[in-house]
Amino acid sequence: MSDGASSHTPSLFRTRTPHCPYIYDVCCVEFSNNQHHYTRVSLPYYNTKAYNQPMERIDQSYNTHTETEEFTERVSNMELISSLPLDSVIHGDCVEEMKKLPDNCIDMVVTSPPYDTIRDYKGFDFDLHATGEQVHRILKDGGIALMVIQDQTKNFGKSLTSFRTIVDWCDTIGFKLFETVIYKKHGAEGGWWKTRFRVDHEYMPIFLKGERPQYFDKEPLKIPSKHAGKTMTGCATRLTDGRTLTSKKVVINDKKCRGTIWDYTTCGDGTRLKHQHPATFPDKLPYDAIQCFCPPGGIVLDPFLGSGTTALAALEVGRHFIGYDISEEYAALARQRIAEESSTNQFRLTLD
Repeated sequence: MSDGASSHTPSLFRTRTPHCPYIYDVCCVEFSNNQHHYTRVSLPYYNTKAYNQPMERIDQSYNTHTETEEFTERVSNMELISSLPLDSVIHGDCVEEMKKLPDNCIDMVVTSPPYDTIRDYKGFDFDLHATGEQVHRILKDGGIALMVIQDQTKNFGKSLTSFRTIVDWCDTIGFKLFETVIYKKHGAEGGWWKTRFRVDHEYMPIFLKGERPQYFDKEPLKIPSKHAGKTMTGCATRLTDGRTLTSKKVVINDKKCRGTIWDYTTCGDGTRLKHQHPATFPDKLPYDAIQCFCPPGGIVLDPFLGSGTTALAALEVGRHFIGYDISEEYAALARQRIAEESSTNQFRLTLD
């Protein structure tokens, strides 16, 4: 630190957090009347595990009034975030727990709520409307909420819970429906239904708060092209007035953008510990979604954390998490799984 630093000139120093390459612990140093005021914050978010490591200077001193104002606002936001229960599994009702969080503080929500009576969830009841209200409040502008949901079949008819929830969250609560993705299951064949189809998919409505996503990176989601490297004739786009453009030759890229059907293998997915929970989704599902919609170092919340898959995926890709579960047994299961699988790299092995 230079002794010649000018008055009212703040600077930033950082240390890399050992368990996460995207997250930094930061000491904000402000010089005022020859006295140093230290504030421990995070870049971009709060973490407490590396304060004793040597610091390196990262940002130039802020010399202009505008830069200082921006710096002050940034630190204020960091201090707000630092009050959140980051990287924690919390036992409690998610609606009541989310009420304790400030507005506009979460980057993304990934969850699969207990729906209908397809699984016995320890006898607890859930209010998806109240959950949606709190999710909308705590998400930042441009934040995304991704839900995995299906409908129960009774007397040859679907419950329509998924569709009602989508309409309610959009028309009543204020979300936009960014997209509806189909999660296609590849696994054991299941029951041989004689009077209806085998259900091998679930819906993944993707809800958007605000005008457009604050972060969107589909590069990690690209999939191999079937005809990579070939030159093919096509791309004869049909216009809205009915005319068709002339075909042209195109060299097919090695990879292409994933569409709205996401394929995941369910058979053999995850550890034995994970499957102590009765209703899980594939480890790679939140791993993909978080990389696409949550900025590095951001915060992912799961109001129905279950076995902890969302939390593990968030840590794996350098994001923070907050998880709730109303069942004390499942909250303990999630904590155990995070402690064991994140430290031994077991979760990484299930993704490969």
